[in-house]
Amino acid sequence: MTLRKRILLARFVLAIGVIMTPLFSYAQSSTSSFDISVTITGTAPTPTPTPTPSATPSSGGGGTVLPPAGETTVVLQGKAYSKAIITVLRNGSVASALGARDDGTFEARISAVQGGVYMFGVFAEDQRGRKSLTLSFMINVITGMTTTISGIFIPPTIVANREIFFPDEMLELDGYAFPAGEVNVVLNSSHEIVERVPTDGDGLWNLAFSVERLGLGDHASRAMVRASDGDQSAFSETRLFRIVPRGQTPGEVPAPSPSPRACRGADLNYDGKVNLTDFSVMLFWWQARNPLHPCVDINKDGIVNLRDFSMMMYQWAI
Repeated sequence: MTLRKRILLARFVLAIGVIMTPLFSYAQSSTSSFDISVTITGTAPTPTPTPTPSATPSSGGGGTVLPPAGETTVVLQGKAYSKAIITVLRNGSVASALGARDDGTFEARISAVQGGVYMFGVFAEDQRGRKSLTLSFMINVITGMTTTISGIFIPPTIVANREIFFPDEMLELDGYAFPAGEVNVVLNSSHEIVERVPTDGDGLWNLAFSVERLGLGDHASRAMVRASDGDQSAFSETRLFRIVPRGQTPGEVPAPSPSPRACRGADLNYDGKVNLTDFSVMLFWWQARNPLHPCVDINKDGIVNLRDFSMMMYQWAI
């Protein structure tokens, strides 16, 4: 490029100023069964023209000098609970800690990041000091660009009043979720029961449920929240509880009825084939340790995770 063309190019860039433009945006599934959106933006560097020498240079002549690329930054945006403490992990170490806004939203900004592939994790601590599950996702950070990760939706916290119940008692569940939303509480028994309760302005929710509807034996509960804009979170951790007859100690409880059947690989509902029904059963127990379902931990390593899912995919539609 001639010196004249270089000067004209520099003047053109100076005239339009700094350009901020999204390079691309895409949805990415995390390891915690939710979708995030990643947008990468960059600032076009402004060339600094060098003065034209009065004498003819021996080689090359004048030109433009480009400043270094912009700062590498990662921004994380999402929904949690009012006044929650948000912790951001980067490759397992704490990268940022901040408070959520009163409306439950948050934005964490991490600067001076080196380009590369990172595993990020985000969890929240509610006003009563209870921690949510950690949402994890892998992101490729590009040097000199701002990587914005949006759509993060922290699942609710959930606690139960106790673990052992008599049939005439009430199970009381509560926790925090996104404010002014609706929490779906799923109770797993011989059939699935879903109870819907609202969250208040801080995100507090609670449910009182008569366990008489469930029958004797072992049961599980977990929760997810749906915001007014239609977004929904992943499920919370699973709370296990047992219903025992009056006059019996927990160790004397008979096996739940019907008694467990022999496992048949990834056929989790025992209908002779592996399909979406079995996948939905696995999703219910996702990340559960030592699940009550006798067969959902397909490889028997004590947790329902991607290893079990990959074994299900191998047996899909058989």
